[in-house]
Amino acid sequence: MNLDDSVMSGFNVLETSVLDEVLTLETSFINNGSMDDSDALISNSRGNSAYANAVNSGNAKKLNVKHAKPTARKPKTGTDVLKQIGVANCRRLTPNCKKLYKVTNLLLKQSRRNANRNNLFKTRLRDAEKFADKYLVSRLSQKTTAAASLFMQLQVRETKKFSRGRRFNLDEKMLSLSLYKRSPKCYRMLAKLFTLPSKRTLNNILSSVRISPGICPLMMKVLKDNVQKLKPSERYCSILFDEVCLSSGLTYNTVTDEIDGFVNTGHSKNQNIADHALVFMVRGIKKKFKQPIMYTFCKGATNQYEIICQLKKVIEAVHLTGLRVVATISDQGTANVGAINILNNETRLYHVKNNSEYHDEFYEVELHDKQRLKLVHIYDVPHLMKCIRNNLLTKNLSYTIDNKTKYAKWSHLEDLYKMDSAVPDCKMLPRLTDQHIVRDKIAKMKVKYVTQVSFQTLSKVLDLNGIRSFLPRHLNQDPLECFFGAIRSIGSKNPNCHAFASAYKTLVLNNLVSTHSPGSNCEEDFTEGSLSSFKIFFESAIASTSDFENQIVISADLPPTLHNLSMTTSFVRGQAQNYIAGFIVKKLNKTFFKNCQTCLTQLCTEKVSEHHSLITAREYQSNHPTLKYPTSTLCSIVQQIISFVGEKMSNVCLHPNIHSTLTNALNQQLIFPFELNCSEHKDLFRLNIIKFTVKMMIQHYCTEVNRILLGKRKLQDNETDPVKKLAYTWYLKHSKTRKTQGKFNLI
Repeated sequence: MNLDDSVMSGFNVLETSVLDEVLTLETSFINNGSMDDSDALISNSRGNSAYANAVNSGNAKKLNVKHAKPTARKPKTGTDVLKQIGVANCRRLTPNCKKLYKVTNLLLKQSRRNANRNNLFKTRLRDAEKFADKYLVSRLSQKTTAAASLFMQLQVRETKKFSRGRRFNLDEKMLSLSLYKRSPKCYRMLAKLFTLPSKRTLNNILSSVRISPGICPLMMKVLKDNVQKLKPSERYCSILFDEVCLSSGLTYNTVTDEIDGFVNTGHSKNQNIADHALVFMVRGIKKKFKQPIMYTFCKGATNQYEIICQLKKVIEAVHLTGLRVVATISDQGTANVGAINILNNETRLYHVKNNSEYHDEFYEVELHDKQRLKLVHIYDVPHLMKCIRNNLLTKNLSYTIDNKTKYAKWSHLEDLYKMDSAVPDCKMLPRLTDQHIVRDKIAKMKVKYVTQVSFQTLSKVLDLNGIRSFLPRHLNQDPLECFFGAIRSIGSKNPNCHAFASAYKTLVLNNLVSTHSPGSNCEEDFTEGSLSSFKIFFESAIASTSDFENQIVISADLPPTLHNLSMTTSFVRGQAQNYIAGFIVKKLNKTFFKNCQTCLTQLCTEKVSEHHSLITAREYQSNHPTLKYPTSTLCSIVQQIISFVGEKMSNVCLHPNIHSTLTNALNQQLIFPFELNCSEHKDLFRLNIIKFTVKMMIQHYCTEVNRILLGKRKLQDNETDPVKKLAYTWYLKHSKTRKTQGKFNLI
């Protein structure tokens, strides 16, 4: 059949071969008598398949017929086809074209129906895959621990995502934080093998919660909410307190904007360098729970009057949460014994004045509602055993049996050990070694060597407040010793104040997940973890960030530091400050200017002068300079900022918001002799250079003090900074090679 272009009207773009296939399709379609049944048309007609293939292969491109995607609004059938061939109405088509038009509409409907089916199938397949993943993870989670299940869900959910598109929930962040604090080096290796949060993510979650020295109201609030779930008999508890030795050092905390390392009791702060931390912990008597609730920094051992003040505050704060304190536990430190004796004397004096009965086994503390709480103080039994053993090493123990005075000597144990060691096979004392008996090999701080020799576990059962029985091991300091061991296992064995505060926060948030140290000075602690839930803790911290701020009384400010420098020293200082000015420009260029040529041209100079001698000397390649050469005006500004911060540091080092205080003072007093010509950076340049320089000088000040504390830097003869003098005094007192301070070398 031959058709010319005039007969085909608007269908002149179709080829003859394609038209023959369509006419064959039409004949087959009419003979079958099913004009509306498109499924039968496609399955029974060979011409229909050929037409569909032709349309899909190349002719559909000529017609620009695209498979319509399912949308909310249905297009009219055939309208798009007529528009593409330039025909407004199907009445203008020839009879053959009308037949072709009807077949085309049927095929388009079928195509849209198939597309909808495909999309529906893809959606169902996607949902089925998600369900299969969740079902598989849930089945495997039943056979693993909670931590392993959490880790597995994290890997399945986030591994295929891009690094910037990964999201972690609070449980996953806390699990990762516990791994990171255990070993940062191991965590970096695990982060390469598995999908884990970055270090910045973990630091951000730590900085969102602030736990400062003293009683944390946020922690007490969370503790109070958890106590409501306990039974009345489970609320009885004891308060443990002990000190741990720290290394001295100052650290600028950018999160809190203050310097850590000074003596801080939570309600007062002074300029002395702290080297000890006093920690208070609550431990259940019947129910197994523990919770560190307060820590303070002190210089040397805390004096007995300060212990009394802090102990009363802790007892009252714990009592307000709903817990019932019945005992306090400590070691036999001189300050601890003195504090308890003072409390006993105060209680006795109160009963004498009120003519009431007094029992010396109790001491009383008056609460805010005038209620007097009776408490029993228990000295840590393992420490008592250790003290008895240490006394037996140098002294004899006298005792009376049947009116006869006898003496127990350590040499008796030595003789017994020698005789038992001579037995080749079955020994009477198989667990004893030289570390238990031989005086020179005894580890005097290890309690376990004492209990294995001559003492049994405390087995006295008390009937107290309706509690018929409890484990006597709940009345010792083992949880606190385990806590100190966990702090040392995070980062450093001898942490400074900043590291201690960071580890303290980590352990509180992780519910004390750190394992028991094999060489620790206590038995393994089997308590169920901290009472406060870290989830509630984080939620409360985010909800109220400014409601719980302690009011700290700061001691009198030290006088400002004045430097009297010689001409040579002034020249060296000027060269160093000019080099710092170039360093500041280079750093600000990365974060602020971002290679803005207008700003760099105004702040830097190409003419090298004698003021740039140090910068020139530190160039790696003289023919290819990479350092910045600041102008004399910029050098003058940086010198003014450095001099101002150096004079005020000893005056404001104890203050909170130290960076903000110095920045605001400089922003008001400092006069800039020029303004940037760049409209984009002109307004913020002044504040940015002040902030960067102040932060750098605060960190440099802490570094200088730390070098004096470690003996790496001597105190200059004309030094006027009182904080550096205190640091040098501390070094002379604690250095291994102590220097005698006589008549002619007083500080």
